[in-house]
Amino acid sequence: MGDNINILFKKSLHFIVLSVFISSSLASEKPLKSDGSSAHEWLMEMSRAMRTKNFQGDVAYLKNNQIETIRVTHANYDGFEREHILTLSGPMREVIREPDKVTCYFPESKTKITNYNRPDEHSLFARLPKNFKNYRGQYRFILTDTGYVTGRKAQKISIIPNDSLRYGQKIWIDSESKLPLKYELFGKDGKVIEQMIFTSISLKQQISPRYFNSQIDARDFKEVHHLKKREKEVENSAWRFSELPVGFEITSHSLQVSTENESESEHLVLSDGLVSVSIYVEKNSQPSAVSKMGAFGGVNAYMRTIDGFLVTVMGEVPAETVKLMADAIRWQRQ
Repeated sequence: MGDNINILFKKSLHFIVLSVFISSSLASEKPLKSDGSSAHEWLMEMSRAMRTKNFQGDVAYLKNNQIETIRVTHANYDGFEREHILTLSGPMREVIREPDKVTCYFPESKTKITNYNRPDEHSLFARLPKNFKNYRGQYRFILTDTGYVTGRKAQKISIIPNDSLRYGQKIWIDSESKLPLKYELFGKDGKVIEQMIFTSISLKQQISPRYFNSQIDARDFKEVHHLKKREKEVENSAWRFSELPVGFEITSHSLQVSTENESESEHLVLSDGLVSVSIYVEKNSQPSAVSKMGAFGGVNAYMRTIDGFLVTVMGEVPAETVKLMADAIRWQRQ
């Protein structure tokens, strides 16, 4: 879709990693409890397990009618997480997450990208929220039935949105380790948009640090470094929203200054308590107006120009939602 769409998914390393690996109606479900309290407890334990457990396993992703497999290794050393991801099918890719950086290896293009901009605290192989208690009433959390995934007993949780502006989720949580063994993201028609499932998993007491060394010989690779940006909170911005989808609020608004070329951009984060949407505003370097939509599975992005500024909205919400947000933002001269 051209250079502008490429820009969309280079705004955040999280979305770059997403593109590396992965190019049912609820009417029949029988909820055990619908008040959400027990479901919340399961989900909070899962969030904690993903940060603290040591494990290694093979994961299959289904997205855009294609299946990709990866091997993930995760460890927690005295409160500091490390994660190693290696593709097992398709072009070889490798990602290493450390406390202070995330490094991606692309053997086909002989490129190594290291990002120091606030390494993602979420696991890179499963984009699940860390906090399930702060959602703003836009979802129902249902504890449903139990079953088996990869030979392990699992509790199924359904997260059902109250409108079509959000996706629904189903998560199968390992009864013993509390790790997510299977995950589905589905749209308003109940159709699965993307799916993740462990095909094998092994829990470890300890994992040697050598598992987090690169397996790729990158001595002749081109190296790209995204240095940490200078940030400061924005108190009085000229950017306003005429209206936001119900439940979404501005949770963060900062000015980012690149340490590489001193370029400035504003970064706003909108959240309904469960999912977040990022909005980037920067001077438009293109001579003509831009209006484009792009998608990677459940992540949608919309780009438009406003009064000489380039506005990019992206998040794991339906295309309708990112467009509503992009159309609602206005620049008011001060």
